[in-house]
Amino acid sequence: MKAVILAAGRGTRMRGLCESTPKPLLPIANRSIVSLLFSRLKGAGIRDVALVVGFEGEKLQALIGDGSRYGVNVAYVWQKEQLGTGHAAMLCEEFVGGEPFVLIFGDILTPAENLAEMVRLFGQDSCDAVLSVFPVEDPSNGAAVTTEGGLVTNVIEKPPPGSIRNAYCNAGVFVWPARMFDLIRDLEKSPRGEYEFSDGITRFIEQGGQLAAFELRGYWENITDPETCIRMNRNVLGELLPPAEPAVDPSAEVGKDAIIENCRIGAGAVIGRGCKLIGCCVGAGARIAGHVSADYAEIQANATVGGGSILGPGASIAEDAVIGSGVRVGPNASVGRECSVGDNATLSSAILLDSSTVGAGAALVNAVVDCGMTVPEGERVTGMPEEVVTLLARRD
Repeated sequence: MKAVILAAGRGTRMRGLCESTPKPLLPIANRSIVSLLFSRLKGAGIRDVALVVGFEGEKLQALIGDGSRYGVNVAYVWQKEQLGTGHAAMLCEEFVGGEPFVLIFGDILTPAENLAEMVRLFGQDSCDAVLSVFPVEDPSNGAAVTTEGGLVTNVIEKPPPGSIRNAYCNAGVFVWPARMFDLIRDLEKSPRGEYEFSDGITRFIEQGGQLAAFELRGYWENITDPETCIRMNRNVLGELLPPAEPAVDPSAEVGKDAIIENCRIGAGAVIGRGCKLIGCCVGAGARIAGHVSADYAEIQANATVGGGSILGPGASIAEDAVIGSGVRVGPNASVGRECSVGDNATLSSAILLDSSTVGAGAALVNAVVDCGMTVPEGERVTGMPEEVVTLLARRD
């Protein structure tokens, strides 16, 4: 079985963050969205992936390469015009080559076991294809799905707000037989001027296809805006912490009176005296000064954390980042690669993209900081869970 990821969009609702970073590369818990999708496909036994690209496709190709660093084989399919999801999927017919295939919208995240369960369900005799669903209060931003006896009977694309309540929503992950291409080959344009994959789903049902509805377990998120990035940060890091196999590498240095419980400590890491680390992952070569408290946090390779800082729960410090003394990172915050956070700063429900800087004493709550952006010393930026503040770097 192969997989198709639709990732050609521009990320227009990311409020400027995608001007410098293609949406599939935006970090969730310091892991790009597309790398998280790759890991889920691998977990379902799928290695061959077509990535449909358009906007910033060259940058994606340069950074992802052939996919070997993620354990998958990536082929690039170019959608030069934004003509809809049906058109994007149709471009992958040659890649699929007559095999069943997984189709994922490139901004959907859900626990890895869901995809593996969908592939197993497809392999049974009870259905011809599988469509993921998730219960929502109002499906008007997506597509409402009606079911009977575990099978999909109808899909209503973007129903008027409030017209359908407490329903299943099409969750954007599918397993299809190759004959699905015959049903989307001659789609007509929708009122939006696009070829909609949902029209192909309707045809599949009308022609007697047994389309199973699989209710996703755990979380489900369509990564459409900065608010969803912050929400997903907690979910993704929660999958990784505490580590499944706690261990302290023999070459790591652990200071006097330090408490290490249920942690994985990498080679050459240095943990200062009086630290307390519970349920954490510390990468190779990371340096944590004395009296740091970290609770269900991640400190990646070669990162530095100053004395007296408090990390977590749900904190991720990326490779080569530098955290000053007395800093609070978390709950639910991530600091990107080569970022710098000054002494006594506070980050809560916040994301720093790579190479950004936060000055000493600054405080960020419900905020996302763009790559290369500098937040001045003492600056206080406070958003709301439903309206995150986005700080953008200048682009001359």
